[in-house]
Amino acid sequence: MAPAPQTGSARPSTAPTWALVGAVTIFGLMTVFLLLTNGQAAPKEPRQQDETKAVAGSGTTETGNTTTSAQASALPASIQAGTETTVSLARFLVSVDGKFGYIDESGHLVIDPKYDDALDFSEGLAAVQIDGKYGFIDHSGELAIEARFDRAGKFSNGLVAVETGDSFGYIADDGTMVIEPTFADAGRFSDGLAPAKRDDKYGFINRNGRFVIRPRFDFAGPFSEELARVKIDSEKFGFIDRTDVTVITPIFDSAEDFSEGLAAVKIRGETIFIDHMGSPALNSDFTSAQGFSEGLAVVATSEGRYGFIDKGGALVIGADFDRAWPFSDGLAGVLVDQKMGYIDRTGAFLWQPSN
Repeated sequence: MAPAPQTGSARPSTAPTWALVGAVTIFGLMTVFLLLTNGQAAPKEPRQQDETKAVAGSGTTETGNTTTSAQASALPASIQAGTETTVSLARFLVSVDGKFGYIDESGHLVIDPKYDDALDFSEGLAAVQIDGKYGFIDHSGELAIEARFDRAGKFSNGLVAVETGDSFGYIADDGTMVIEPTFADAGRFSDGLAPAKRDDKYGFINRNGRFVIRPRFDFAGPFSEELARVKIDSEKFGFIDRTDVTVITPIFDSAEDFSEGLAAVKIRGETIFIDHMGSPALNSDFTSAQGFSEGLAVVATSEGRYGFIDKGGALVIGADFDRAWPFSDGLAGVLVDQKMGYIDRTGAFLWQPSN
């Protein structure tokens, strides 16, 4: 479950990798696990930002996990009951017997686990693998865009990066190719711009597919809260604004996207959170951290255990997990003994760890 565009072959990303899909398993989780262990290492050939493959629990409106009907029936009565007056479209990625499907927040299977690979939902659609190709389904499980792509990412700003052959382009939610596949890599759009790779360097394109920030970075993440993570000369990470002005000097060994006003960075071996000016806003005693989501951030200890801190830096959910993913819709995916489960904000399991 877990966070890049990364594309297919697993990797959720912390480090800016991103969005396209490629088959993942235990569920794509173990791959993801390796990717996120160091908090924000620069992705190798990022296949862009924060949407890497079908990683369960990748924290977006729909996270992933493994569950069965037996687990669902074991949920607290209040959760099983839900509300009869509200219909939720939340979908959480699950793996059952090696196939991917989706459950709702009550633990009920709403889309049968029949896909070899799948991504979380975004803007009403999710990439799934059918007969070796990727297409998109809607919340009801109906195929909305024909499975014809080699890799696919998550929709953002109405567009999604897809791979055909060896190149990446972008389609709209009706499946129309709106930016021709001419890029070596491509990330998700944010506020009208997306990172894209050409001639071994990353820049930013607009919705017409034209570079508005020239390709000069060794890595570039999507814009988040008006700033984008970039890496220059294979050395350090910094942040630029939409006019290509360096707002935060590249001095960090690794960095996360900004989220809820803060970004996790590593400098001289220490993991801290900085504000939009690059000033330290929160120190931590942890070896790595991800961005804040729903007021909590995943952190890792020197022993390789994962937990959650609040914005005061207090460890509010103990570091009891082999891996953890950001909260989304009140739930977070966690890994225990190589098995995935879901916890709520109190740290209580709503889905017990299971394969």
